[in-house]
Amino acid sequence: MWPISQPLPEVKQLVYRFFALVDTNSQEIGQVLADEIFTQDGVLITANAMFQGAAEISQSREGAWTTVKTRQHTILKSYVNDAYGTDIFLVGKLDMETLAGTKTNLEFVARMEIEERALGPRICKYQVVSPAPQVS
Repeated sequence: MWPISQPLPEVKQLVYRFFALVDTNSQEIGQVLADEIFTQDGVLITANAMFQGAAEISQSREGAWTTVKTRQHTILKSYVNDAYGTDIFLVGKLDMETLAGTKTNLEFVARMEIEERALGPRICKYQVVSPAPQVS
């Protein structure tokens, strides 16, 4: 119940890279997430949608920048929930600006489950917990 471990440096790099990618406005990001960040059967649950498996995750960023000018996630706290440092709860903030100039900032909580694979750690599940996802 009270793990004392910290994530390995490779896991920390994976977390940093994930957020850097989702904050990048590029059409290739979905494919990079599917190929290099998530497991082939990974699950990505955002505040607005759920994507399961590499094919869906590769399409997950389509439309993400339709109305958004800038997006910046900042992790404020992380909590390791297992002895291996692969089940992590993240508390952060998201600053966004729309193309219309509206600025928004909100806090979020997410859970990231990570598996060690031959090519290094990969996310098997990322789920936004708060604000509550609007998916059924």
